[in-house]
Amino acid sequence: MKSWKILPLMLALSAPLSAKEPELGKISLASLSTSPDYKKEEASVRFSWKIKAEGRGQLQSSYRILVGKDKDTLKPDGELIWDSGKVEGFESIFMPYEGPALTPDTTYYWKVQLWNNQKEEGPWSAPASFSLPSEKSEPATISGTEAKSTGDFSCSDETLNQLFKAAIDSRKKALTPTPTFQPNGLPWGAPLQLTARGYAFQADLNDYYRSWLEGFVESPVEGGLLPSLAGTGENSKPAPGYSDAGLVVPFALWQLTGDKSLVELAFDPAVAHVGAIQKIDSDFSGKTFGIDRGDYGHKDDPTSSDFLAACVFSLDCRILSEMATAMEHLPYIMQHQVWFSKVREGFQKKYFVDGKLTEKSQTAQILALRYSLLPPEAKQPTADALATRLEKEGLKAGNLGTAAVLPVLSWTDHHEQAVALAKSFGAEDAAPSAVALANTQEWMFAFLAGFIHQSPGFKSLRVSPFIPTDGSVTEVKAHHETPYGRLAIHWKTSEKGLSATVTVPPNTTGIIALPGEEKAQLTEGGLPLEKAVACQLMRFAQGRHEIIAQSGTYQFELVNP
Repeated sequence: MKSWKILPLMLALSAPLSAKEPELGKISLASLSTSPDYKKEEASVRFSWKIKAEGRGQLQSSYRILVGKDKDTLKPDGELIWDSGKVEGFESIFMPYEGPALTPDTTYYWKVQLWNNQKEEGPWSAPASFSLPSEKSEPATISGTEAKSTGDFSCSDETLNQLFKAAIDSRKKALTPTPTFQPNGLPWGAPLQLTARGYAFQADLNDYYRSWLEGFVESPVEGGLLPSLAGTGENSKPAPGYSDAGLVVPFALWQLTGDKSLVELAFDPAVAHVGAIQKIDSDFSGKTFGIDRGDYGHKDDPTSSDFLAACVFSLDCRILSEMATAMEHLPYIMQHQVWFSKVREGFQKKYFVDGKLTEKSQTAQILALRYSLLPPEAKQPTADALATRLEKEGLKAGNLGTAAVLPVLSWTDHHEQAVALAKSFGAEDAAPSAVALANTQEWMFAFLAGFIHQSPGFKSLRVSPFIPTDGSVTEVKAHHETPYGRLAIHWKTSEKGLSATVTVPPNTTGIIALPGEEKAQLTEGGLPLEKAVACQLMRFAQGRHEIIAQSGTYQFELVNP
């Protein structure tokens, strides 16, 4: 069982990865964008840019930003409001403006110049404009319905292709200006947090979720606990799996987009929420709170509320420890790591007796595996038992279990069964929920395509496709628009082995982990891997050839012996 916890991946950013030097190319700008700087009291802005780089192994080593009111005088010796000067660094997203205060409702222009990893100076970008809204400006109505697409997926199985499209339709129906989910068409925290990662893989939803999150975290109830949904009244009372949206959503968006401002917005309310849970559950054994909502949507397979509370408490502790890392808050990092260990210990004393889970539902098995709450020796037997139950009974779990079932199966050597279960959501008589569709879509990106962020925003990444051994899926073509550029894969199996074309975005580094036999012949661009440019075989581990790679497009072939 692999933990969901994201571990930093440290890679050599500028050293060549082969005996042959990378093909040097100039770095130019593919696009410029701005976003509000939420950390500052006065209105301000952050700058981001995507790089268009020739060749492989190209990384930004420095940048310089100019800001002015006249695009014609926007040059180093022109009339400027701010000149950042040459700044050494690899970062290219959400860079703060650090000049004099800006005036709302005024048009400004900016441009940026980059240096590559060989310290070569690049040309200036074309100017881009921005303005800051005034307090009198009417707030824009934000909807997730028409959000810009950030990803696509297709494969050799048409049922999965149709499910991907159904997930897009589901997002457009649910993420109206006020998000609507069943039951009762209310913006419940549970479906919002269970669908956030899947929806964010397919569309740019940061502004949408920020708008929702601002109202959600400003509605704490009952001693600092977060509500089930934003607002007041009976429906807003807290509940495990619902209130946690105030942590799960900003964490998921930060990991996918690199936008730490969402974590900054949610951090203090999240600390108060988890602290309130700890006071309720002081012995870390699992105690529910607020309204007993349970695992809604289950099919005569209930899970006790205390069990769900223990699982969600463990998740909250792990997320808050990661959020504290972003906030550079060492005491909270350590505190919530300790709390997670105590929750796991309390969980095993109460719910894992004589080598078995005392809770009998499918959701109990799924969540115990998903949140790493079991003793190591119990993980695979529990996963095998779950797989057997699913084969006999079908999926009976509610939405809390459904959201995690596909990754749990794939992680625990039941990937072919995960594919079959996903395809069952597309059966003629099936009516998958928004949660099932969004999480199936996320599973397609994360497992069939293999896209894994190993640091926020995919600055360092892993491409590790899970390829069914039963031939149920023989080809996948997918891409995701990261903040740094397009991450893409096109893999295809044959009798000979595997071919995979992988694109690592500019200004990032990654590990490409291709499954195959240890003695398989591995080539890139028709040449032995040791002669390839900007990539290098690191090791063979757990049935995969792990290749460290700098930015660029690679064409790999694995031929079985």
